[in-house]
Amino acid sequence: MVRSHLLPVLFAAAILVSACGSGGSEPPTIDFSRLEAEGSTVIAEFVFDDDDGQVTVSVDWGDGSEPQTFVGTGSSAASHEYAPGTGEVVVTLTATDADGQQVSTGRTVTVDAAAADTTTTSSSEPETTTSSSEPETTTTSSSTSSTTTSTSTTTTTTTTTTTLPPEALERVFEFDVDDAGIVTTIDPPDADASAGRTRIAATTSGFDGGASAETLLEWTIPADDLAEIVEPVIASGGQLQISVVVDFAYSATMRTGQNRGREASFGISTRGWESSTRFGEGAGPTGSIGNGDSFSQPSTNERTGFGTTLTPRGGDIEVEFEVRCLVQPGETVFQIGESSTCEVQFDPVVRVTVRQVP
Repeated sequence: MVRSHLLPVLFAAAILVSACGSGGSEPPTIDFSRLEAEGSTVIAEFVFDDDDGQVTVSVDWGDGSEPQTFVGTGSSAASHEYAPGTGEVVVTLTATDADGQQVSTGRTVTVDAAAADTTTTSSSEPETTTSSSEPETTTTSSSTSSTTTSTSTTTTTTTTTTTLPPEALERVFEFDVDDAGIVTTIDPPDADASAGRTRIAATTSGFDGGASAETLLEWTIPADDLAEIVEPVIASGGQLQISVVVDFAYSATMRTGQNRGREASFGISTRGWESSTRFGEGAGPTGSIGNGDSFSQPSTNERTGFGTTLTPRGGDIEVEFEVRCLVQPGETVFQIGESSTCEVQFDPVVRVTVRQVP
């Protein structure tokens, strides 16, 4: 499925804005120092910073609730109470600096938010009403009259009703790179670039213009595989909880010539779609260099993803994993012998959890 966001012009513009920022400064940094569930409460502690000043931090708890926002530098903490039966969620931190540059990171946590049984008891002690009088004897001449004793009792029965939480249906889907469909783009089409299932690269040199390469891996969960969960949710007007977690190893190398304006950048991200409507996205690693710089990221394990609450429409669910490289020419004509290169290798594994909201 090729969408407008894959158009080369929009792609190049998005890379320049997200990777380089408006002022060319370094993007902010953010990471978890602690993420822990205590029953139905999750506690997140995190550190964040930016060379140019304060950072705006957004904490998305992955259950459809309003994200919490913090402004400052250094470290902070937040907590969130989850609904019964939540299970596994992805907590995502996003840091935004004054230039609009954003960096996100997400981690999964399992919430032990089991609903307690609710017991309603209607009870009263047996109530006894006794009407009693002593025999009354009246003597006149030789005749005697007497009144007998009368007793009545009323008892209320004790009843107990126990209500259990509804059982939530859940499906888990796991995919690797061999399960994915693939969409690749190279701009311009005859550029010195390549895009494949697990590697992309782009190079520009001499009088060449810029070049970009992009690979989009797509995994589809057919609507028929979700019907058991989705159909009763649609009928009741309810919602689904969806968690998307992508674990991947990646390596990246970039270098540029000395000429002013030479740039190289890469980015990795993931998105979720249902009935052609995007319901979530997660940011992965990014990098940007220029003017004779070099960058080398040896193979490392990363995780990206997101969690959300979704009102389903009954369509297929799609997960996209996008990797892109961009190299830019210099600003002057004399560029003989100069070049810029970008290469990224990757190997994603995807886990999608779909469950009813109890």
